[in-house]
Amino acid sequence: MRIIGTYGTLRKGWYNNYILKDTDAKYIGTGILKGYKMYYITEMYPAIIEDHKGECIVELYRVDESAYYVIDELETAFNYREEKVMIEINGNKIEASVYVYNDDIIKEHKEVEGGDWNTSRRNTN
Repeated sequence: MRIIGTYGTLRKGWYNNYILKDTDAKYIGTGILKGYKMYYITEMYPAIIEDHKGECIVELYRVDESAYYVIDELETAFNYREEKVMIEINGNKIEASVYVYNDDIIKEHKEVEGGDWNTSRRNTN
């Protein structure tokens, strides 16, 4: 089993969350990823890059190898790479994998204020 941190379309209520729903993925909770900023790649999905001033909201899931494989294929196909990070949740730190965008061109895109995709998307709809 692996722990992944999701911050965009894999979160609850988004179109890629079915990958987690259709497996034995276990929701752990919502936490804070420090040291990363989130940007709009399009209006439909975000990306994060390392930035010591940033914070992002992520949902943590424990996934089996088959779910991990599907997620990894999805993310790497769209120019993301896996990184191991520490996520703060309920006063604890948990190591998890997140998918970080591979290209610094992202800095030319609009930042997701507050680092929370769900909140930013509700504000723009």
